[in-house]
Amino acid sequence: MEKIEIEKEKKVAKAKSSEKEMDSTLVSLSEQEKKTNRSNLIVAFLVFVIMSTLGITSFYFYEQYRKPGIVPSVALSSVAQAKKDLDETKAVIGEIMDLPDDEEPILAIVTDATKMKNQSFYVNAINGDRVLIYTLNKKAILFRPSTKKIIKVNEDGGLNQSTTANSPAESASKESVPSDAPAVE
Repeated sequence: MEKIEIEKEKKVAKAKSSEKEMDSTLVSLSEQEKKTNRSNLIVAFLVFVIMSTLGITSFYFYEQYRKPGIVPSVALSSVAQAKKDLDETKAVIGEIMDLPDDEEPILAIVTDATKMKNQSFYVNAINGDRVLIYTLNKKAILFRPSTKKIIKVNEDGGLNQSTTANSPAESASKESVPSDAPAVE
């Protein structure tokens, strides 16, 4: 009987050792699964944080862009420069002639005079000339800053007339000037 008991004990010991091996295998598998799950969780959390940061940043700049009155600093400096140019031009022309006080003029700068030669107002214009346009008073003044001279004043508001459709005043002045006379600026 002792032999049977010894064999039983061996079988029990063998069963226990195989259970321990299985338990240790299961424990090692569950530890690996835990590590894999933990690393997947960390990656998912990092992706979430990055996407949230991008979303919040995008929303912030979208809202800033939509606010009325917010203009980029480059545009502000160009607006300030345009206002300065207008004030300087008005001051110089104001010393030469009387300007309307009841409205703020629009300042235009001639950038391509060749495209405007077919309009009678711009016949003598060159690049860099400035035009003060008073829309309510229907008055336009072509001014050359390099010589500080007024080139032409149009008081009837017809800036877009072509050279073929001259005003009566222009026709009269052309008839009284001899054809061999130099062009007057």
